[in-house]
Amino acid sequence: MGEHEYKRLAIDTIHPILTLLGPERGREFLHNLINMYLKLSRVTTLLLVELSYGVERIGFGYEEFITDAVIALGYEEYRGVTRRILEVRKCRWSPSTRISSEFIMGENGILLYTPYTGEIRGTFRLEETHSTGVPELDEMLGGGIPKGAVVLVAGPSGTGKSMLALSAIIAEARRGGKPLYITFEESTDQVNYIASVMGYREKLSIMNFSPMLFTPGGLYYFVTKTMEKEKSTLVVLDGLLALERHFGDDAIELVRSITLWARAWGITCILTTIQDVWGARIRG
Repeated sequence: MGEHEYKRLAIDTIHPILTLLGPERGREFLHNLINMYLKLSRVTTLLLVELSYGVERIGFGYEEFITDAVIALGYEEYRGVTRRILEVRKCRWSPSTRISSEFIMGENGILLYTPYTGEIRGTFRLEETHSTGVPELDEMLGGGIPKGAVVLVAGPSGTGKSMLALSAIIAEARRGGKPLYITFEESTDQVNYIASVMGYREKLSIMNFSPMLFTPGGLYYFVTKTMEKEKSTLVVLDGLLALERHFGDDAIELVRSITLWARAWGITCILTTIQDVWGARIRG
């Protein structure tokens, strides 16, 4: 590479060269390129190859043996939505047992979505609380909802779960906080109307996400990015049953990952659902 001391090299793609040389000469060329030049020069190299849909073998096959790591990108249908998968087929320097994850192509590049398995960070703080908007309930809770806590509001349809959650959002807005109301079942117009009926005329930060338009990884990315962008202090996730209806068992891990992410950033969460079994399932 001449007089330049390059540290990174990407070849997009390597296959035209290997195809032109043929299987035997191509293997010899790639082996010599990597082991006799690039490694000796301490150049980290990324070789891009095209993998046809439905084909497992990469190129002629020898590429996987010569290289130190093999990362395969693909996609699959997930409940009518395209789900992108990153699979680590080989990695000589890593003992990781996880081989595949869903990934999102976002504004900062590729972001991996994996169930939260790391150290649980953050804690709720009793010295700082959020009002529920109901003085009597605040008193029962010892002053309100502690900062960083995750609260589940469960009950049959029509018992006032959404209204209680919205009451806390309004109270947070009135005290100068940055509340965010995310609904998976209602329209933003409906939530705004209920807020106006409750006597709040100012604009609230309300988002509607239809589970049918997302994969679990996609929804995790957009929900957490919205919380980060809004600099939220209190977040309501309203209508968890809609997530379970669409994502099935994946919904449990999705909500758990979102709430653990929120706790790590000191964001208080209120969850609403019809089924009270969600509390034990999220904690488990």
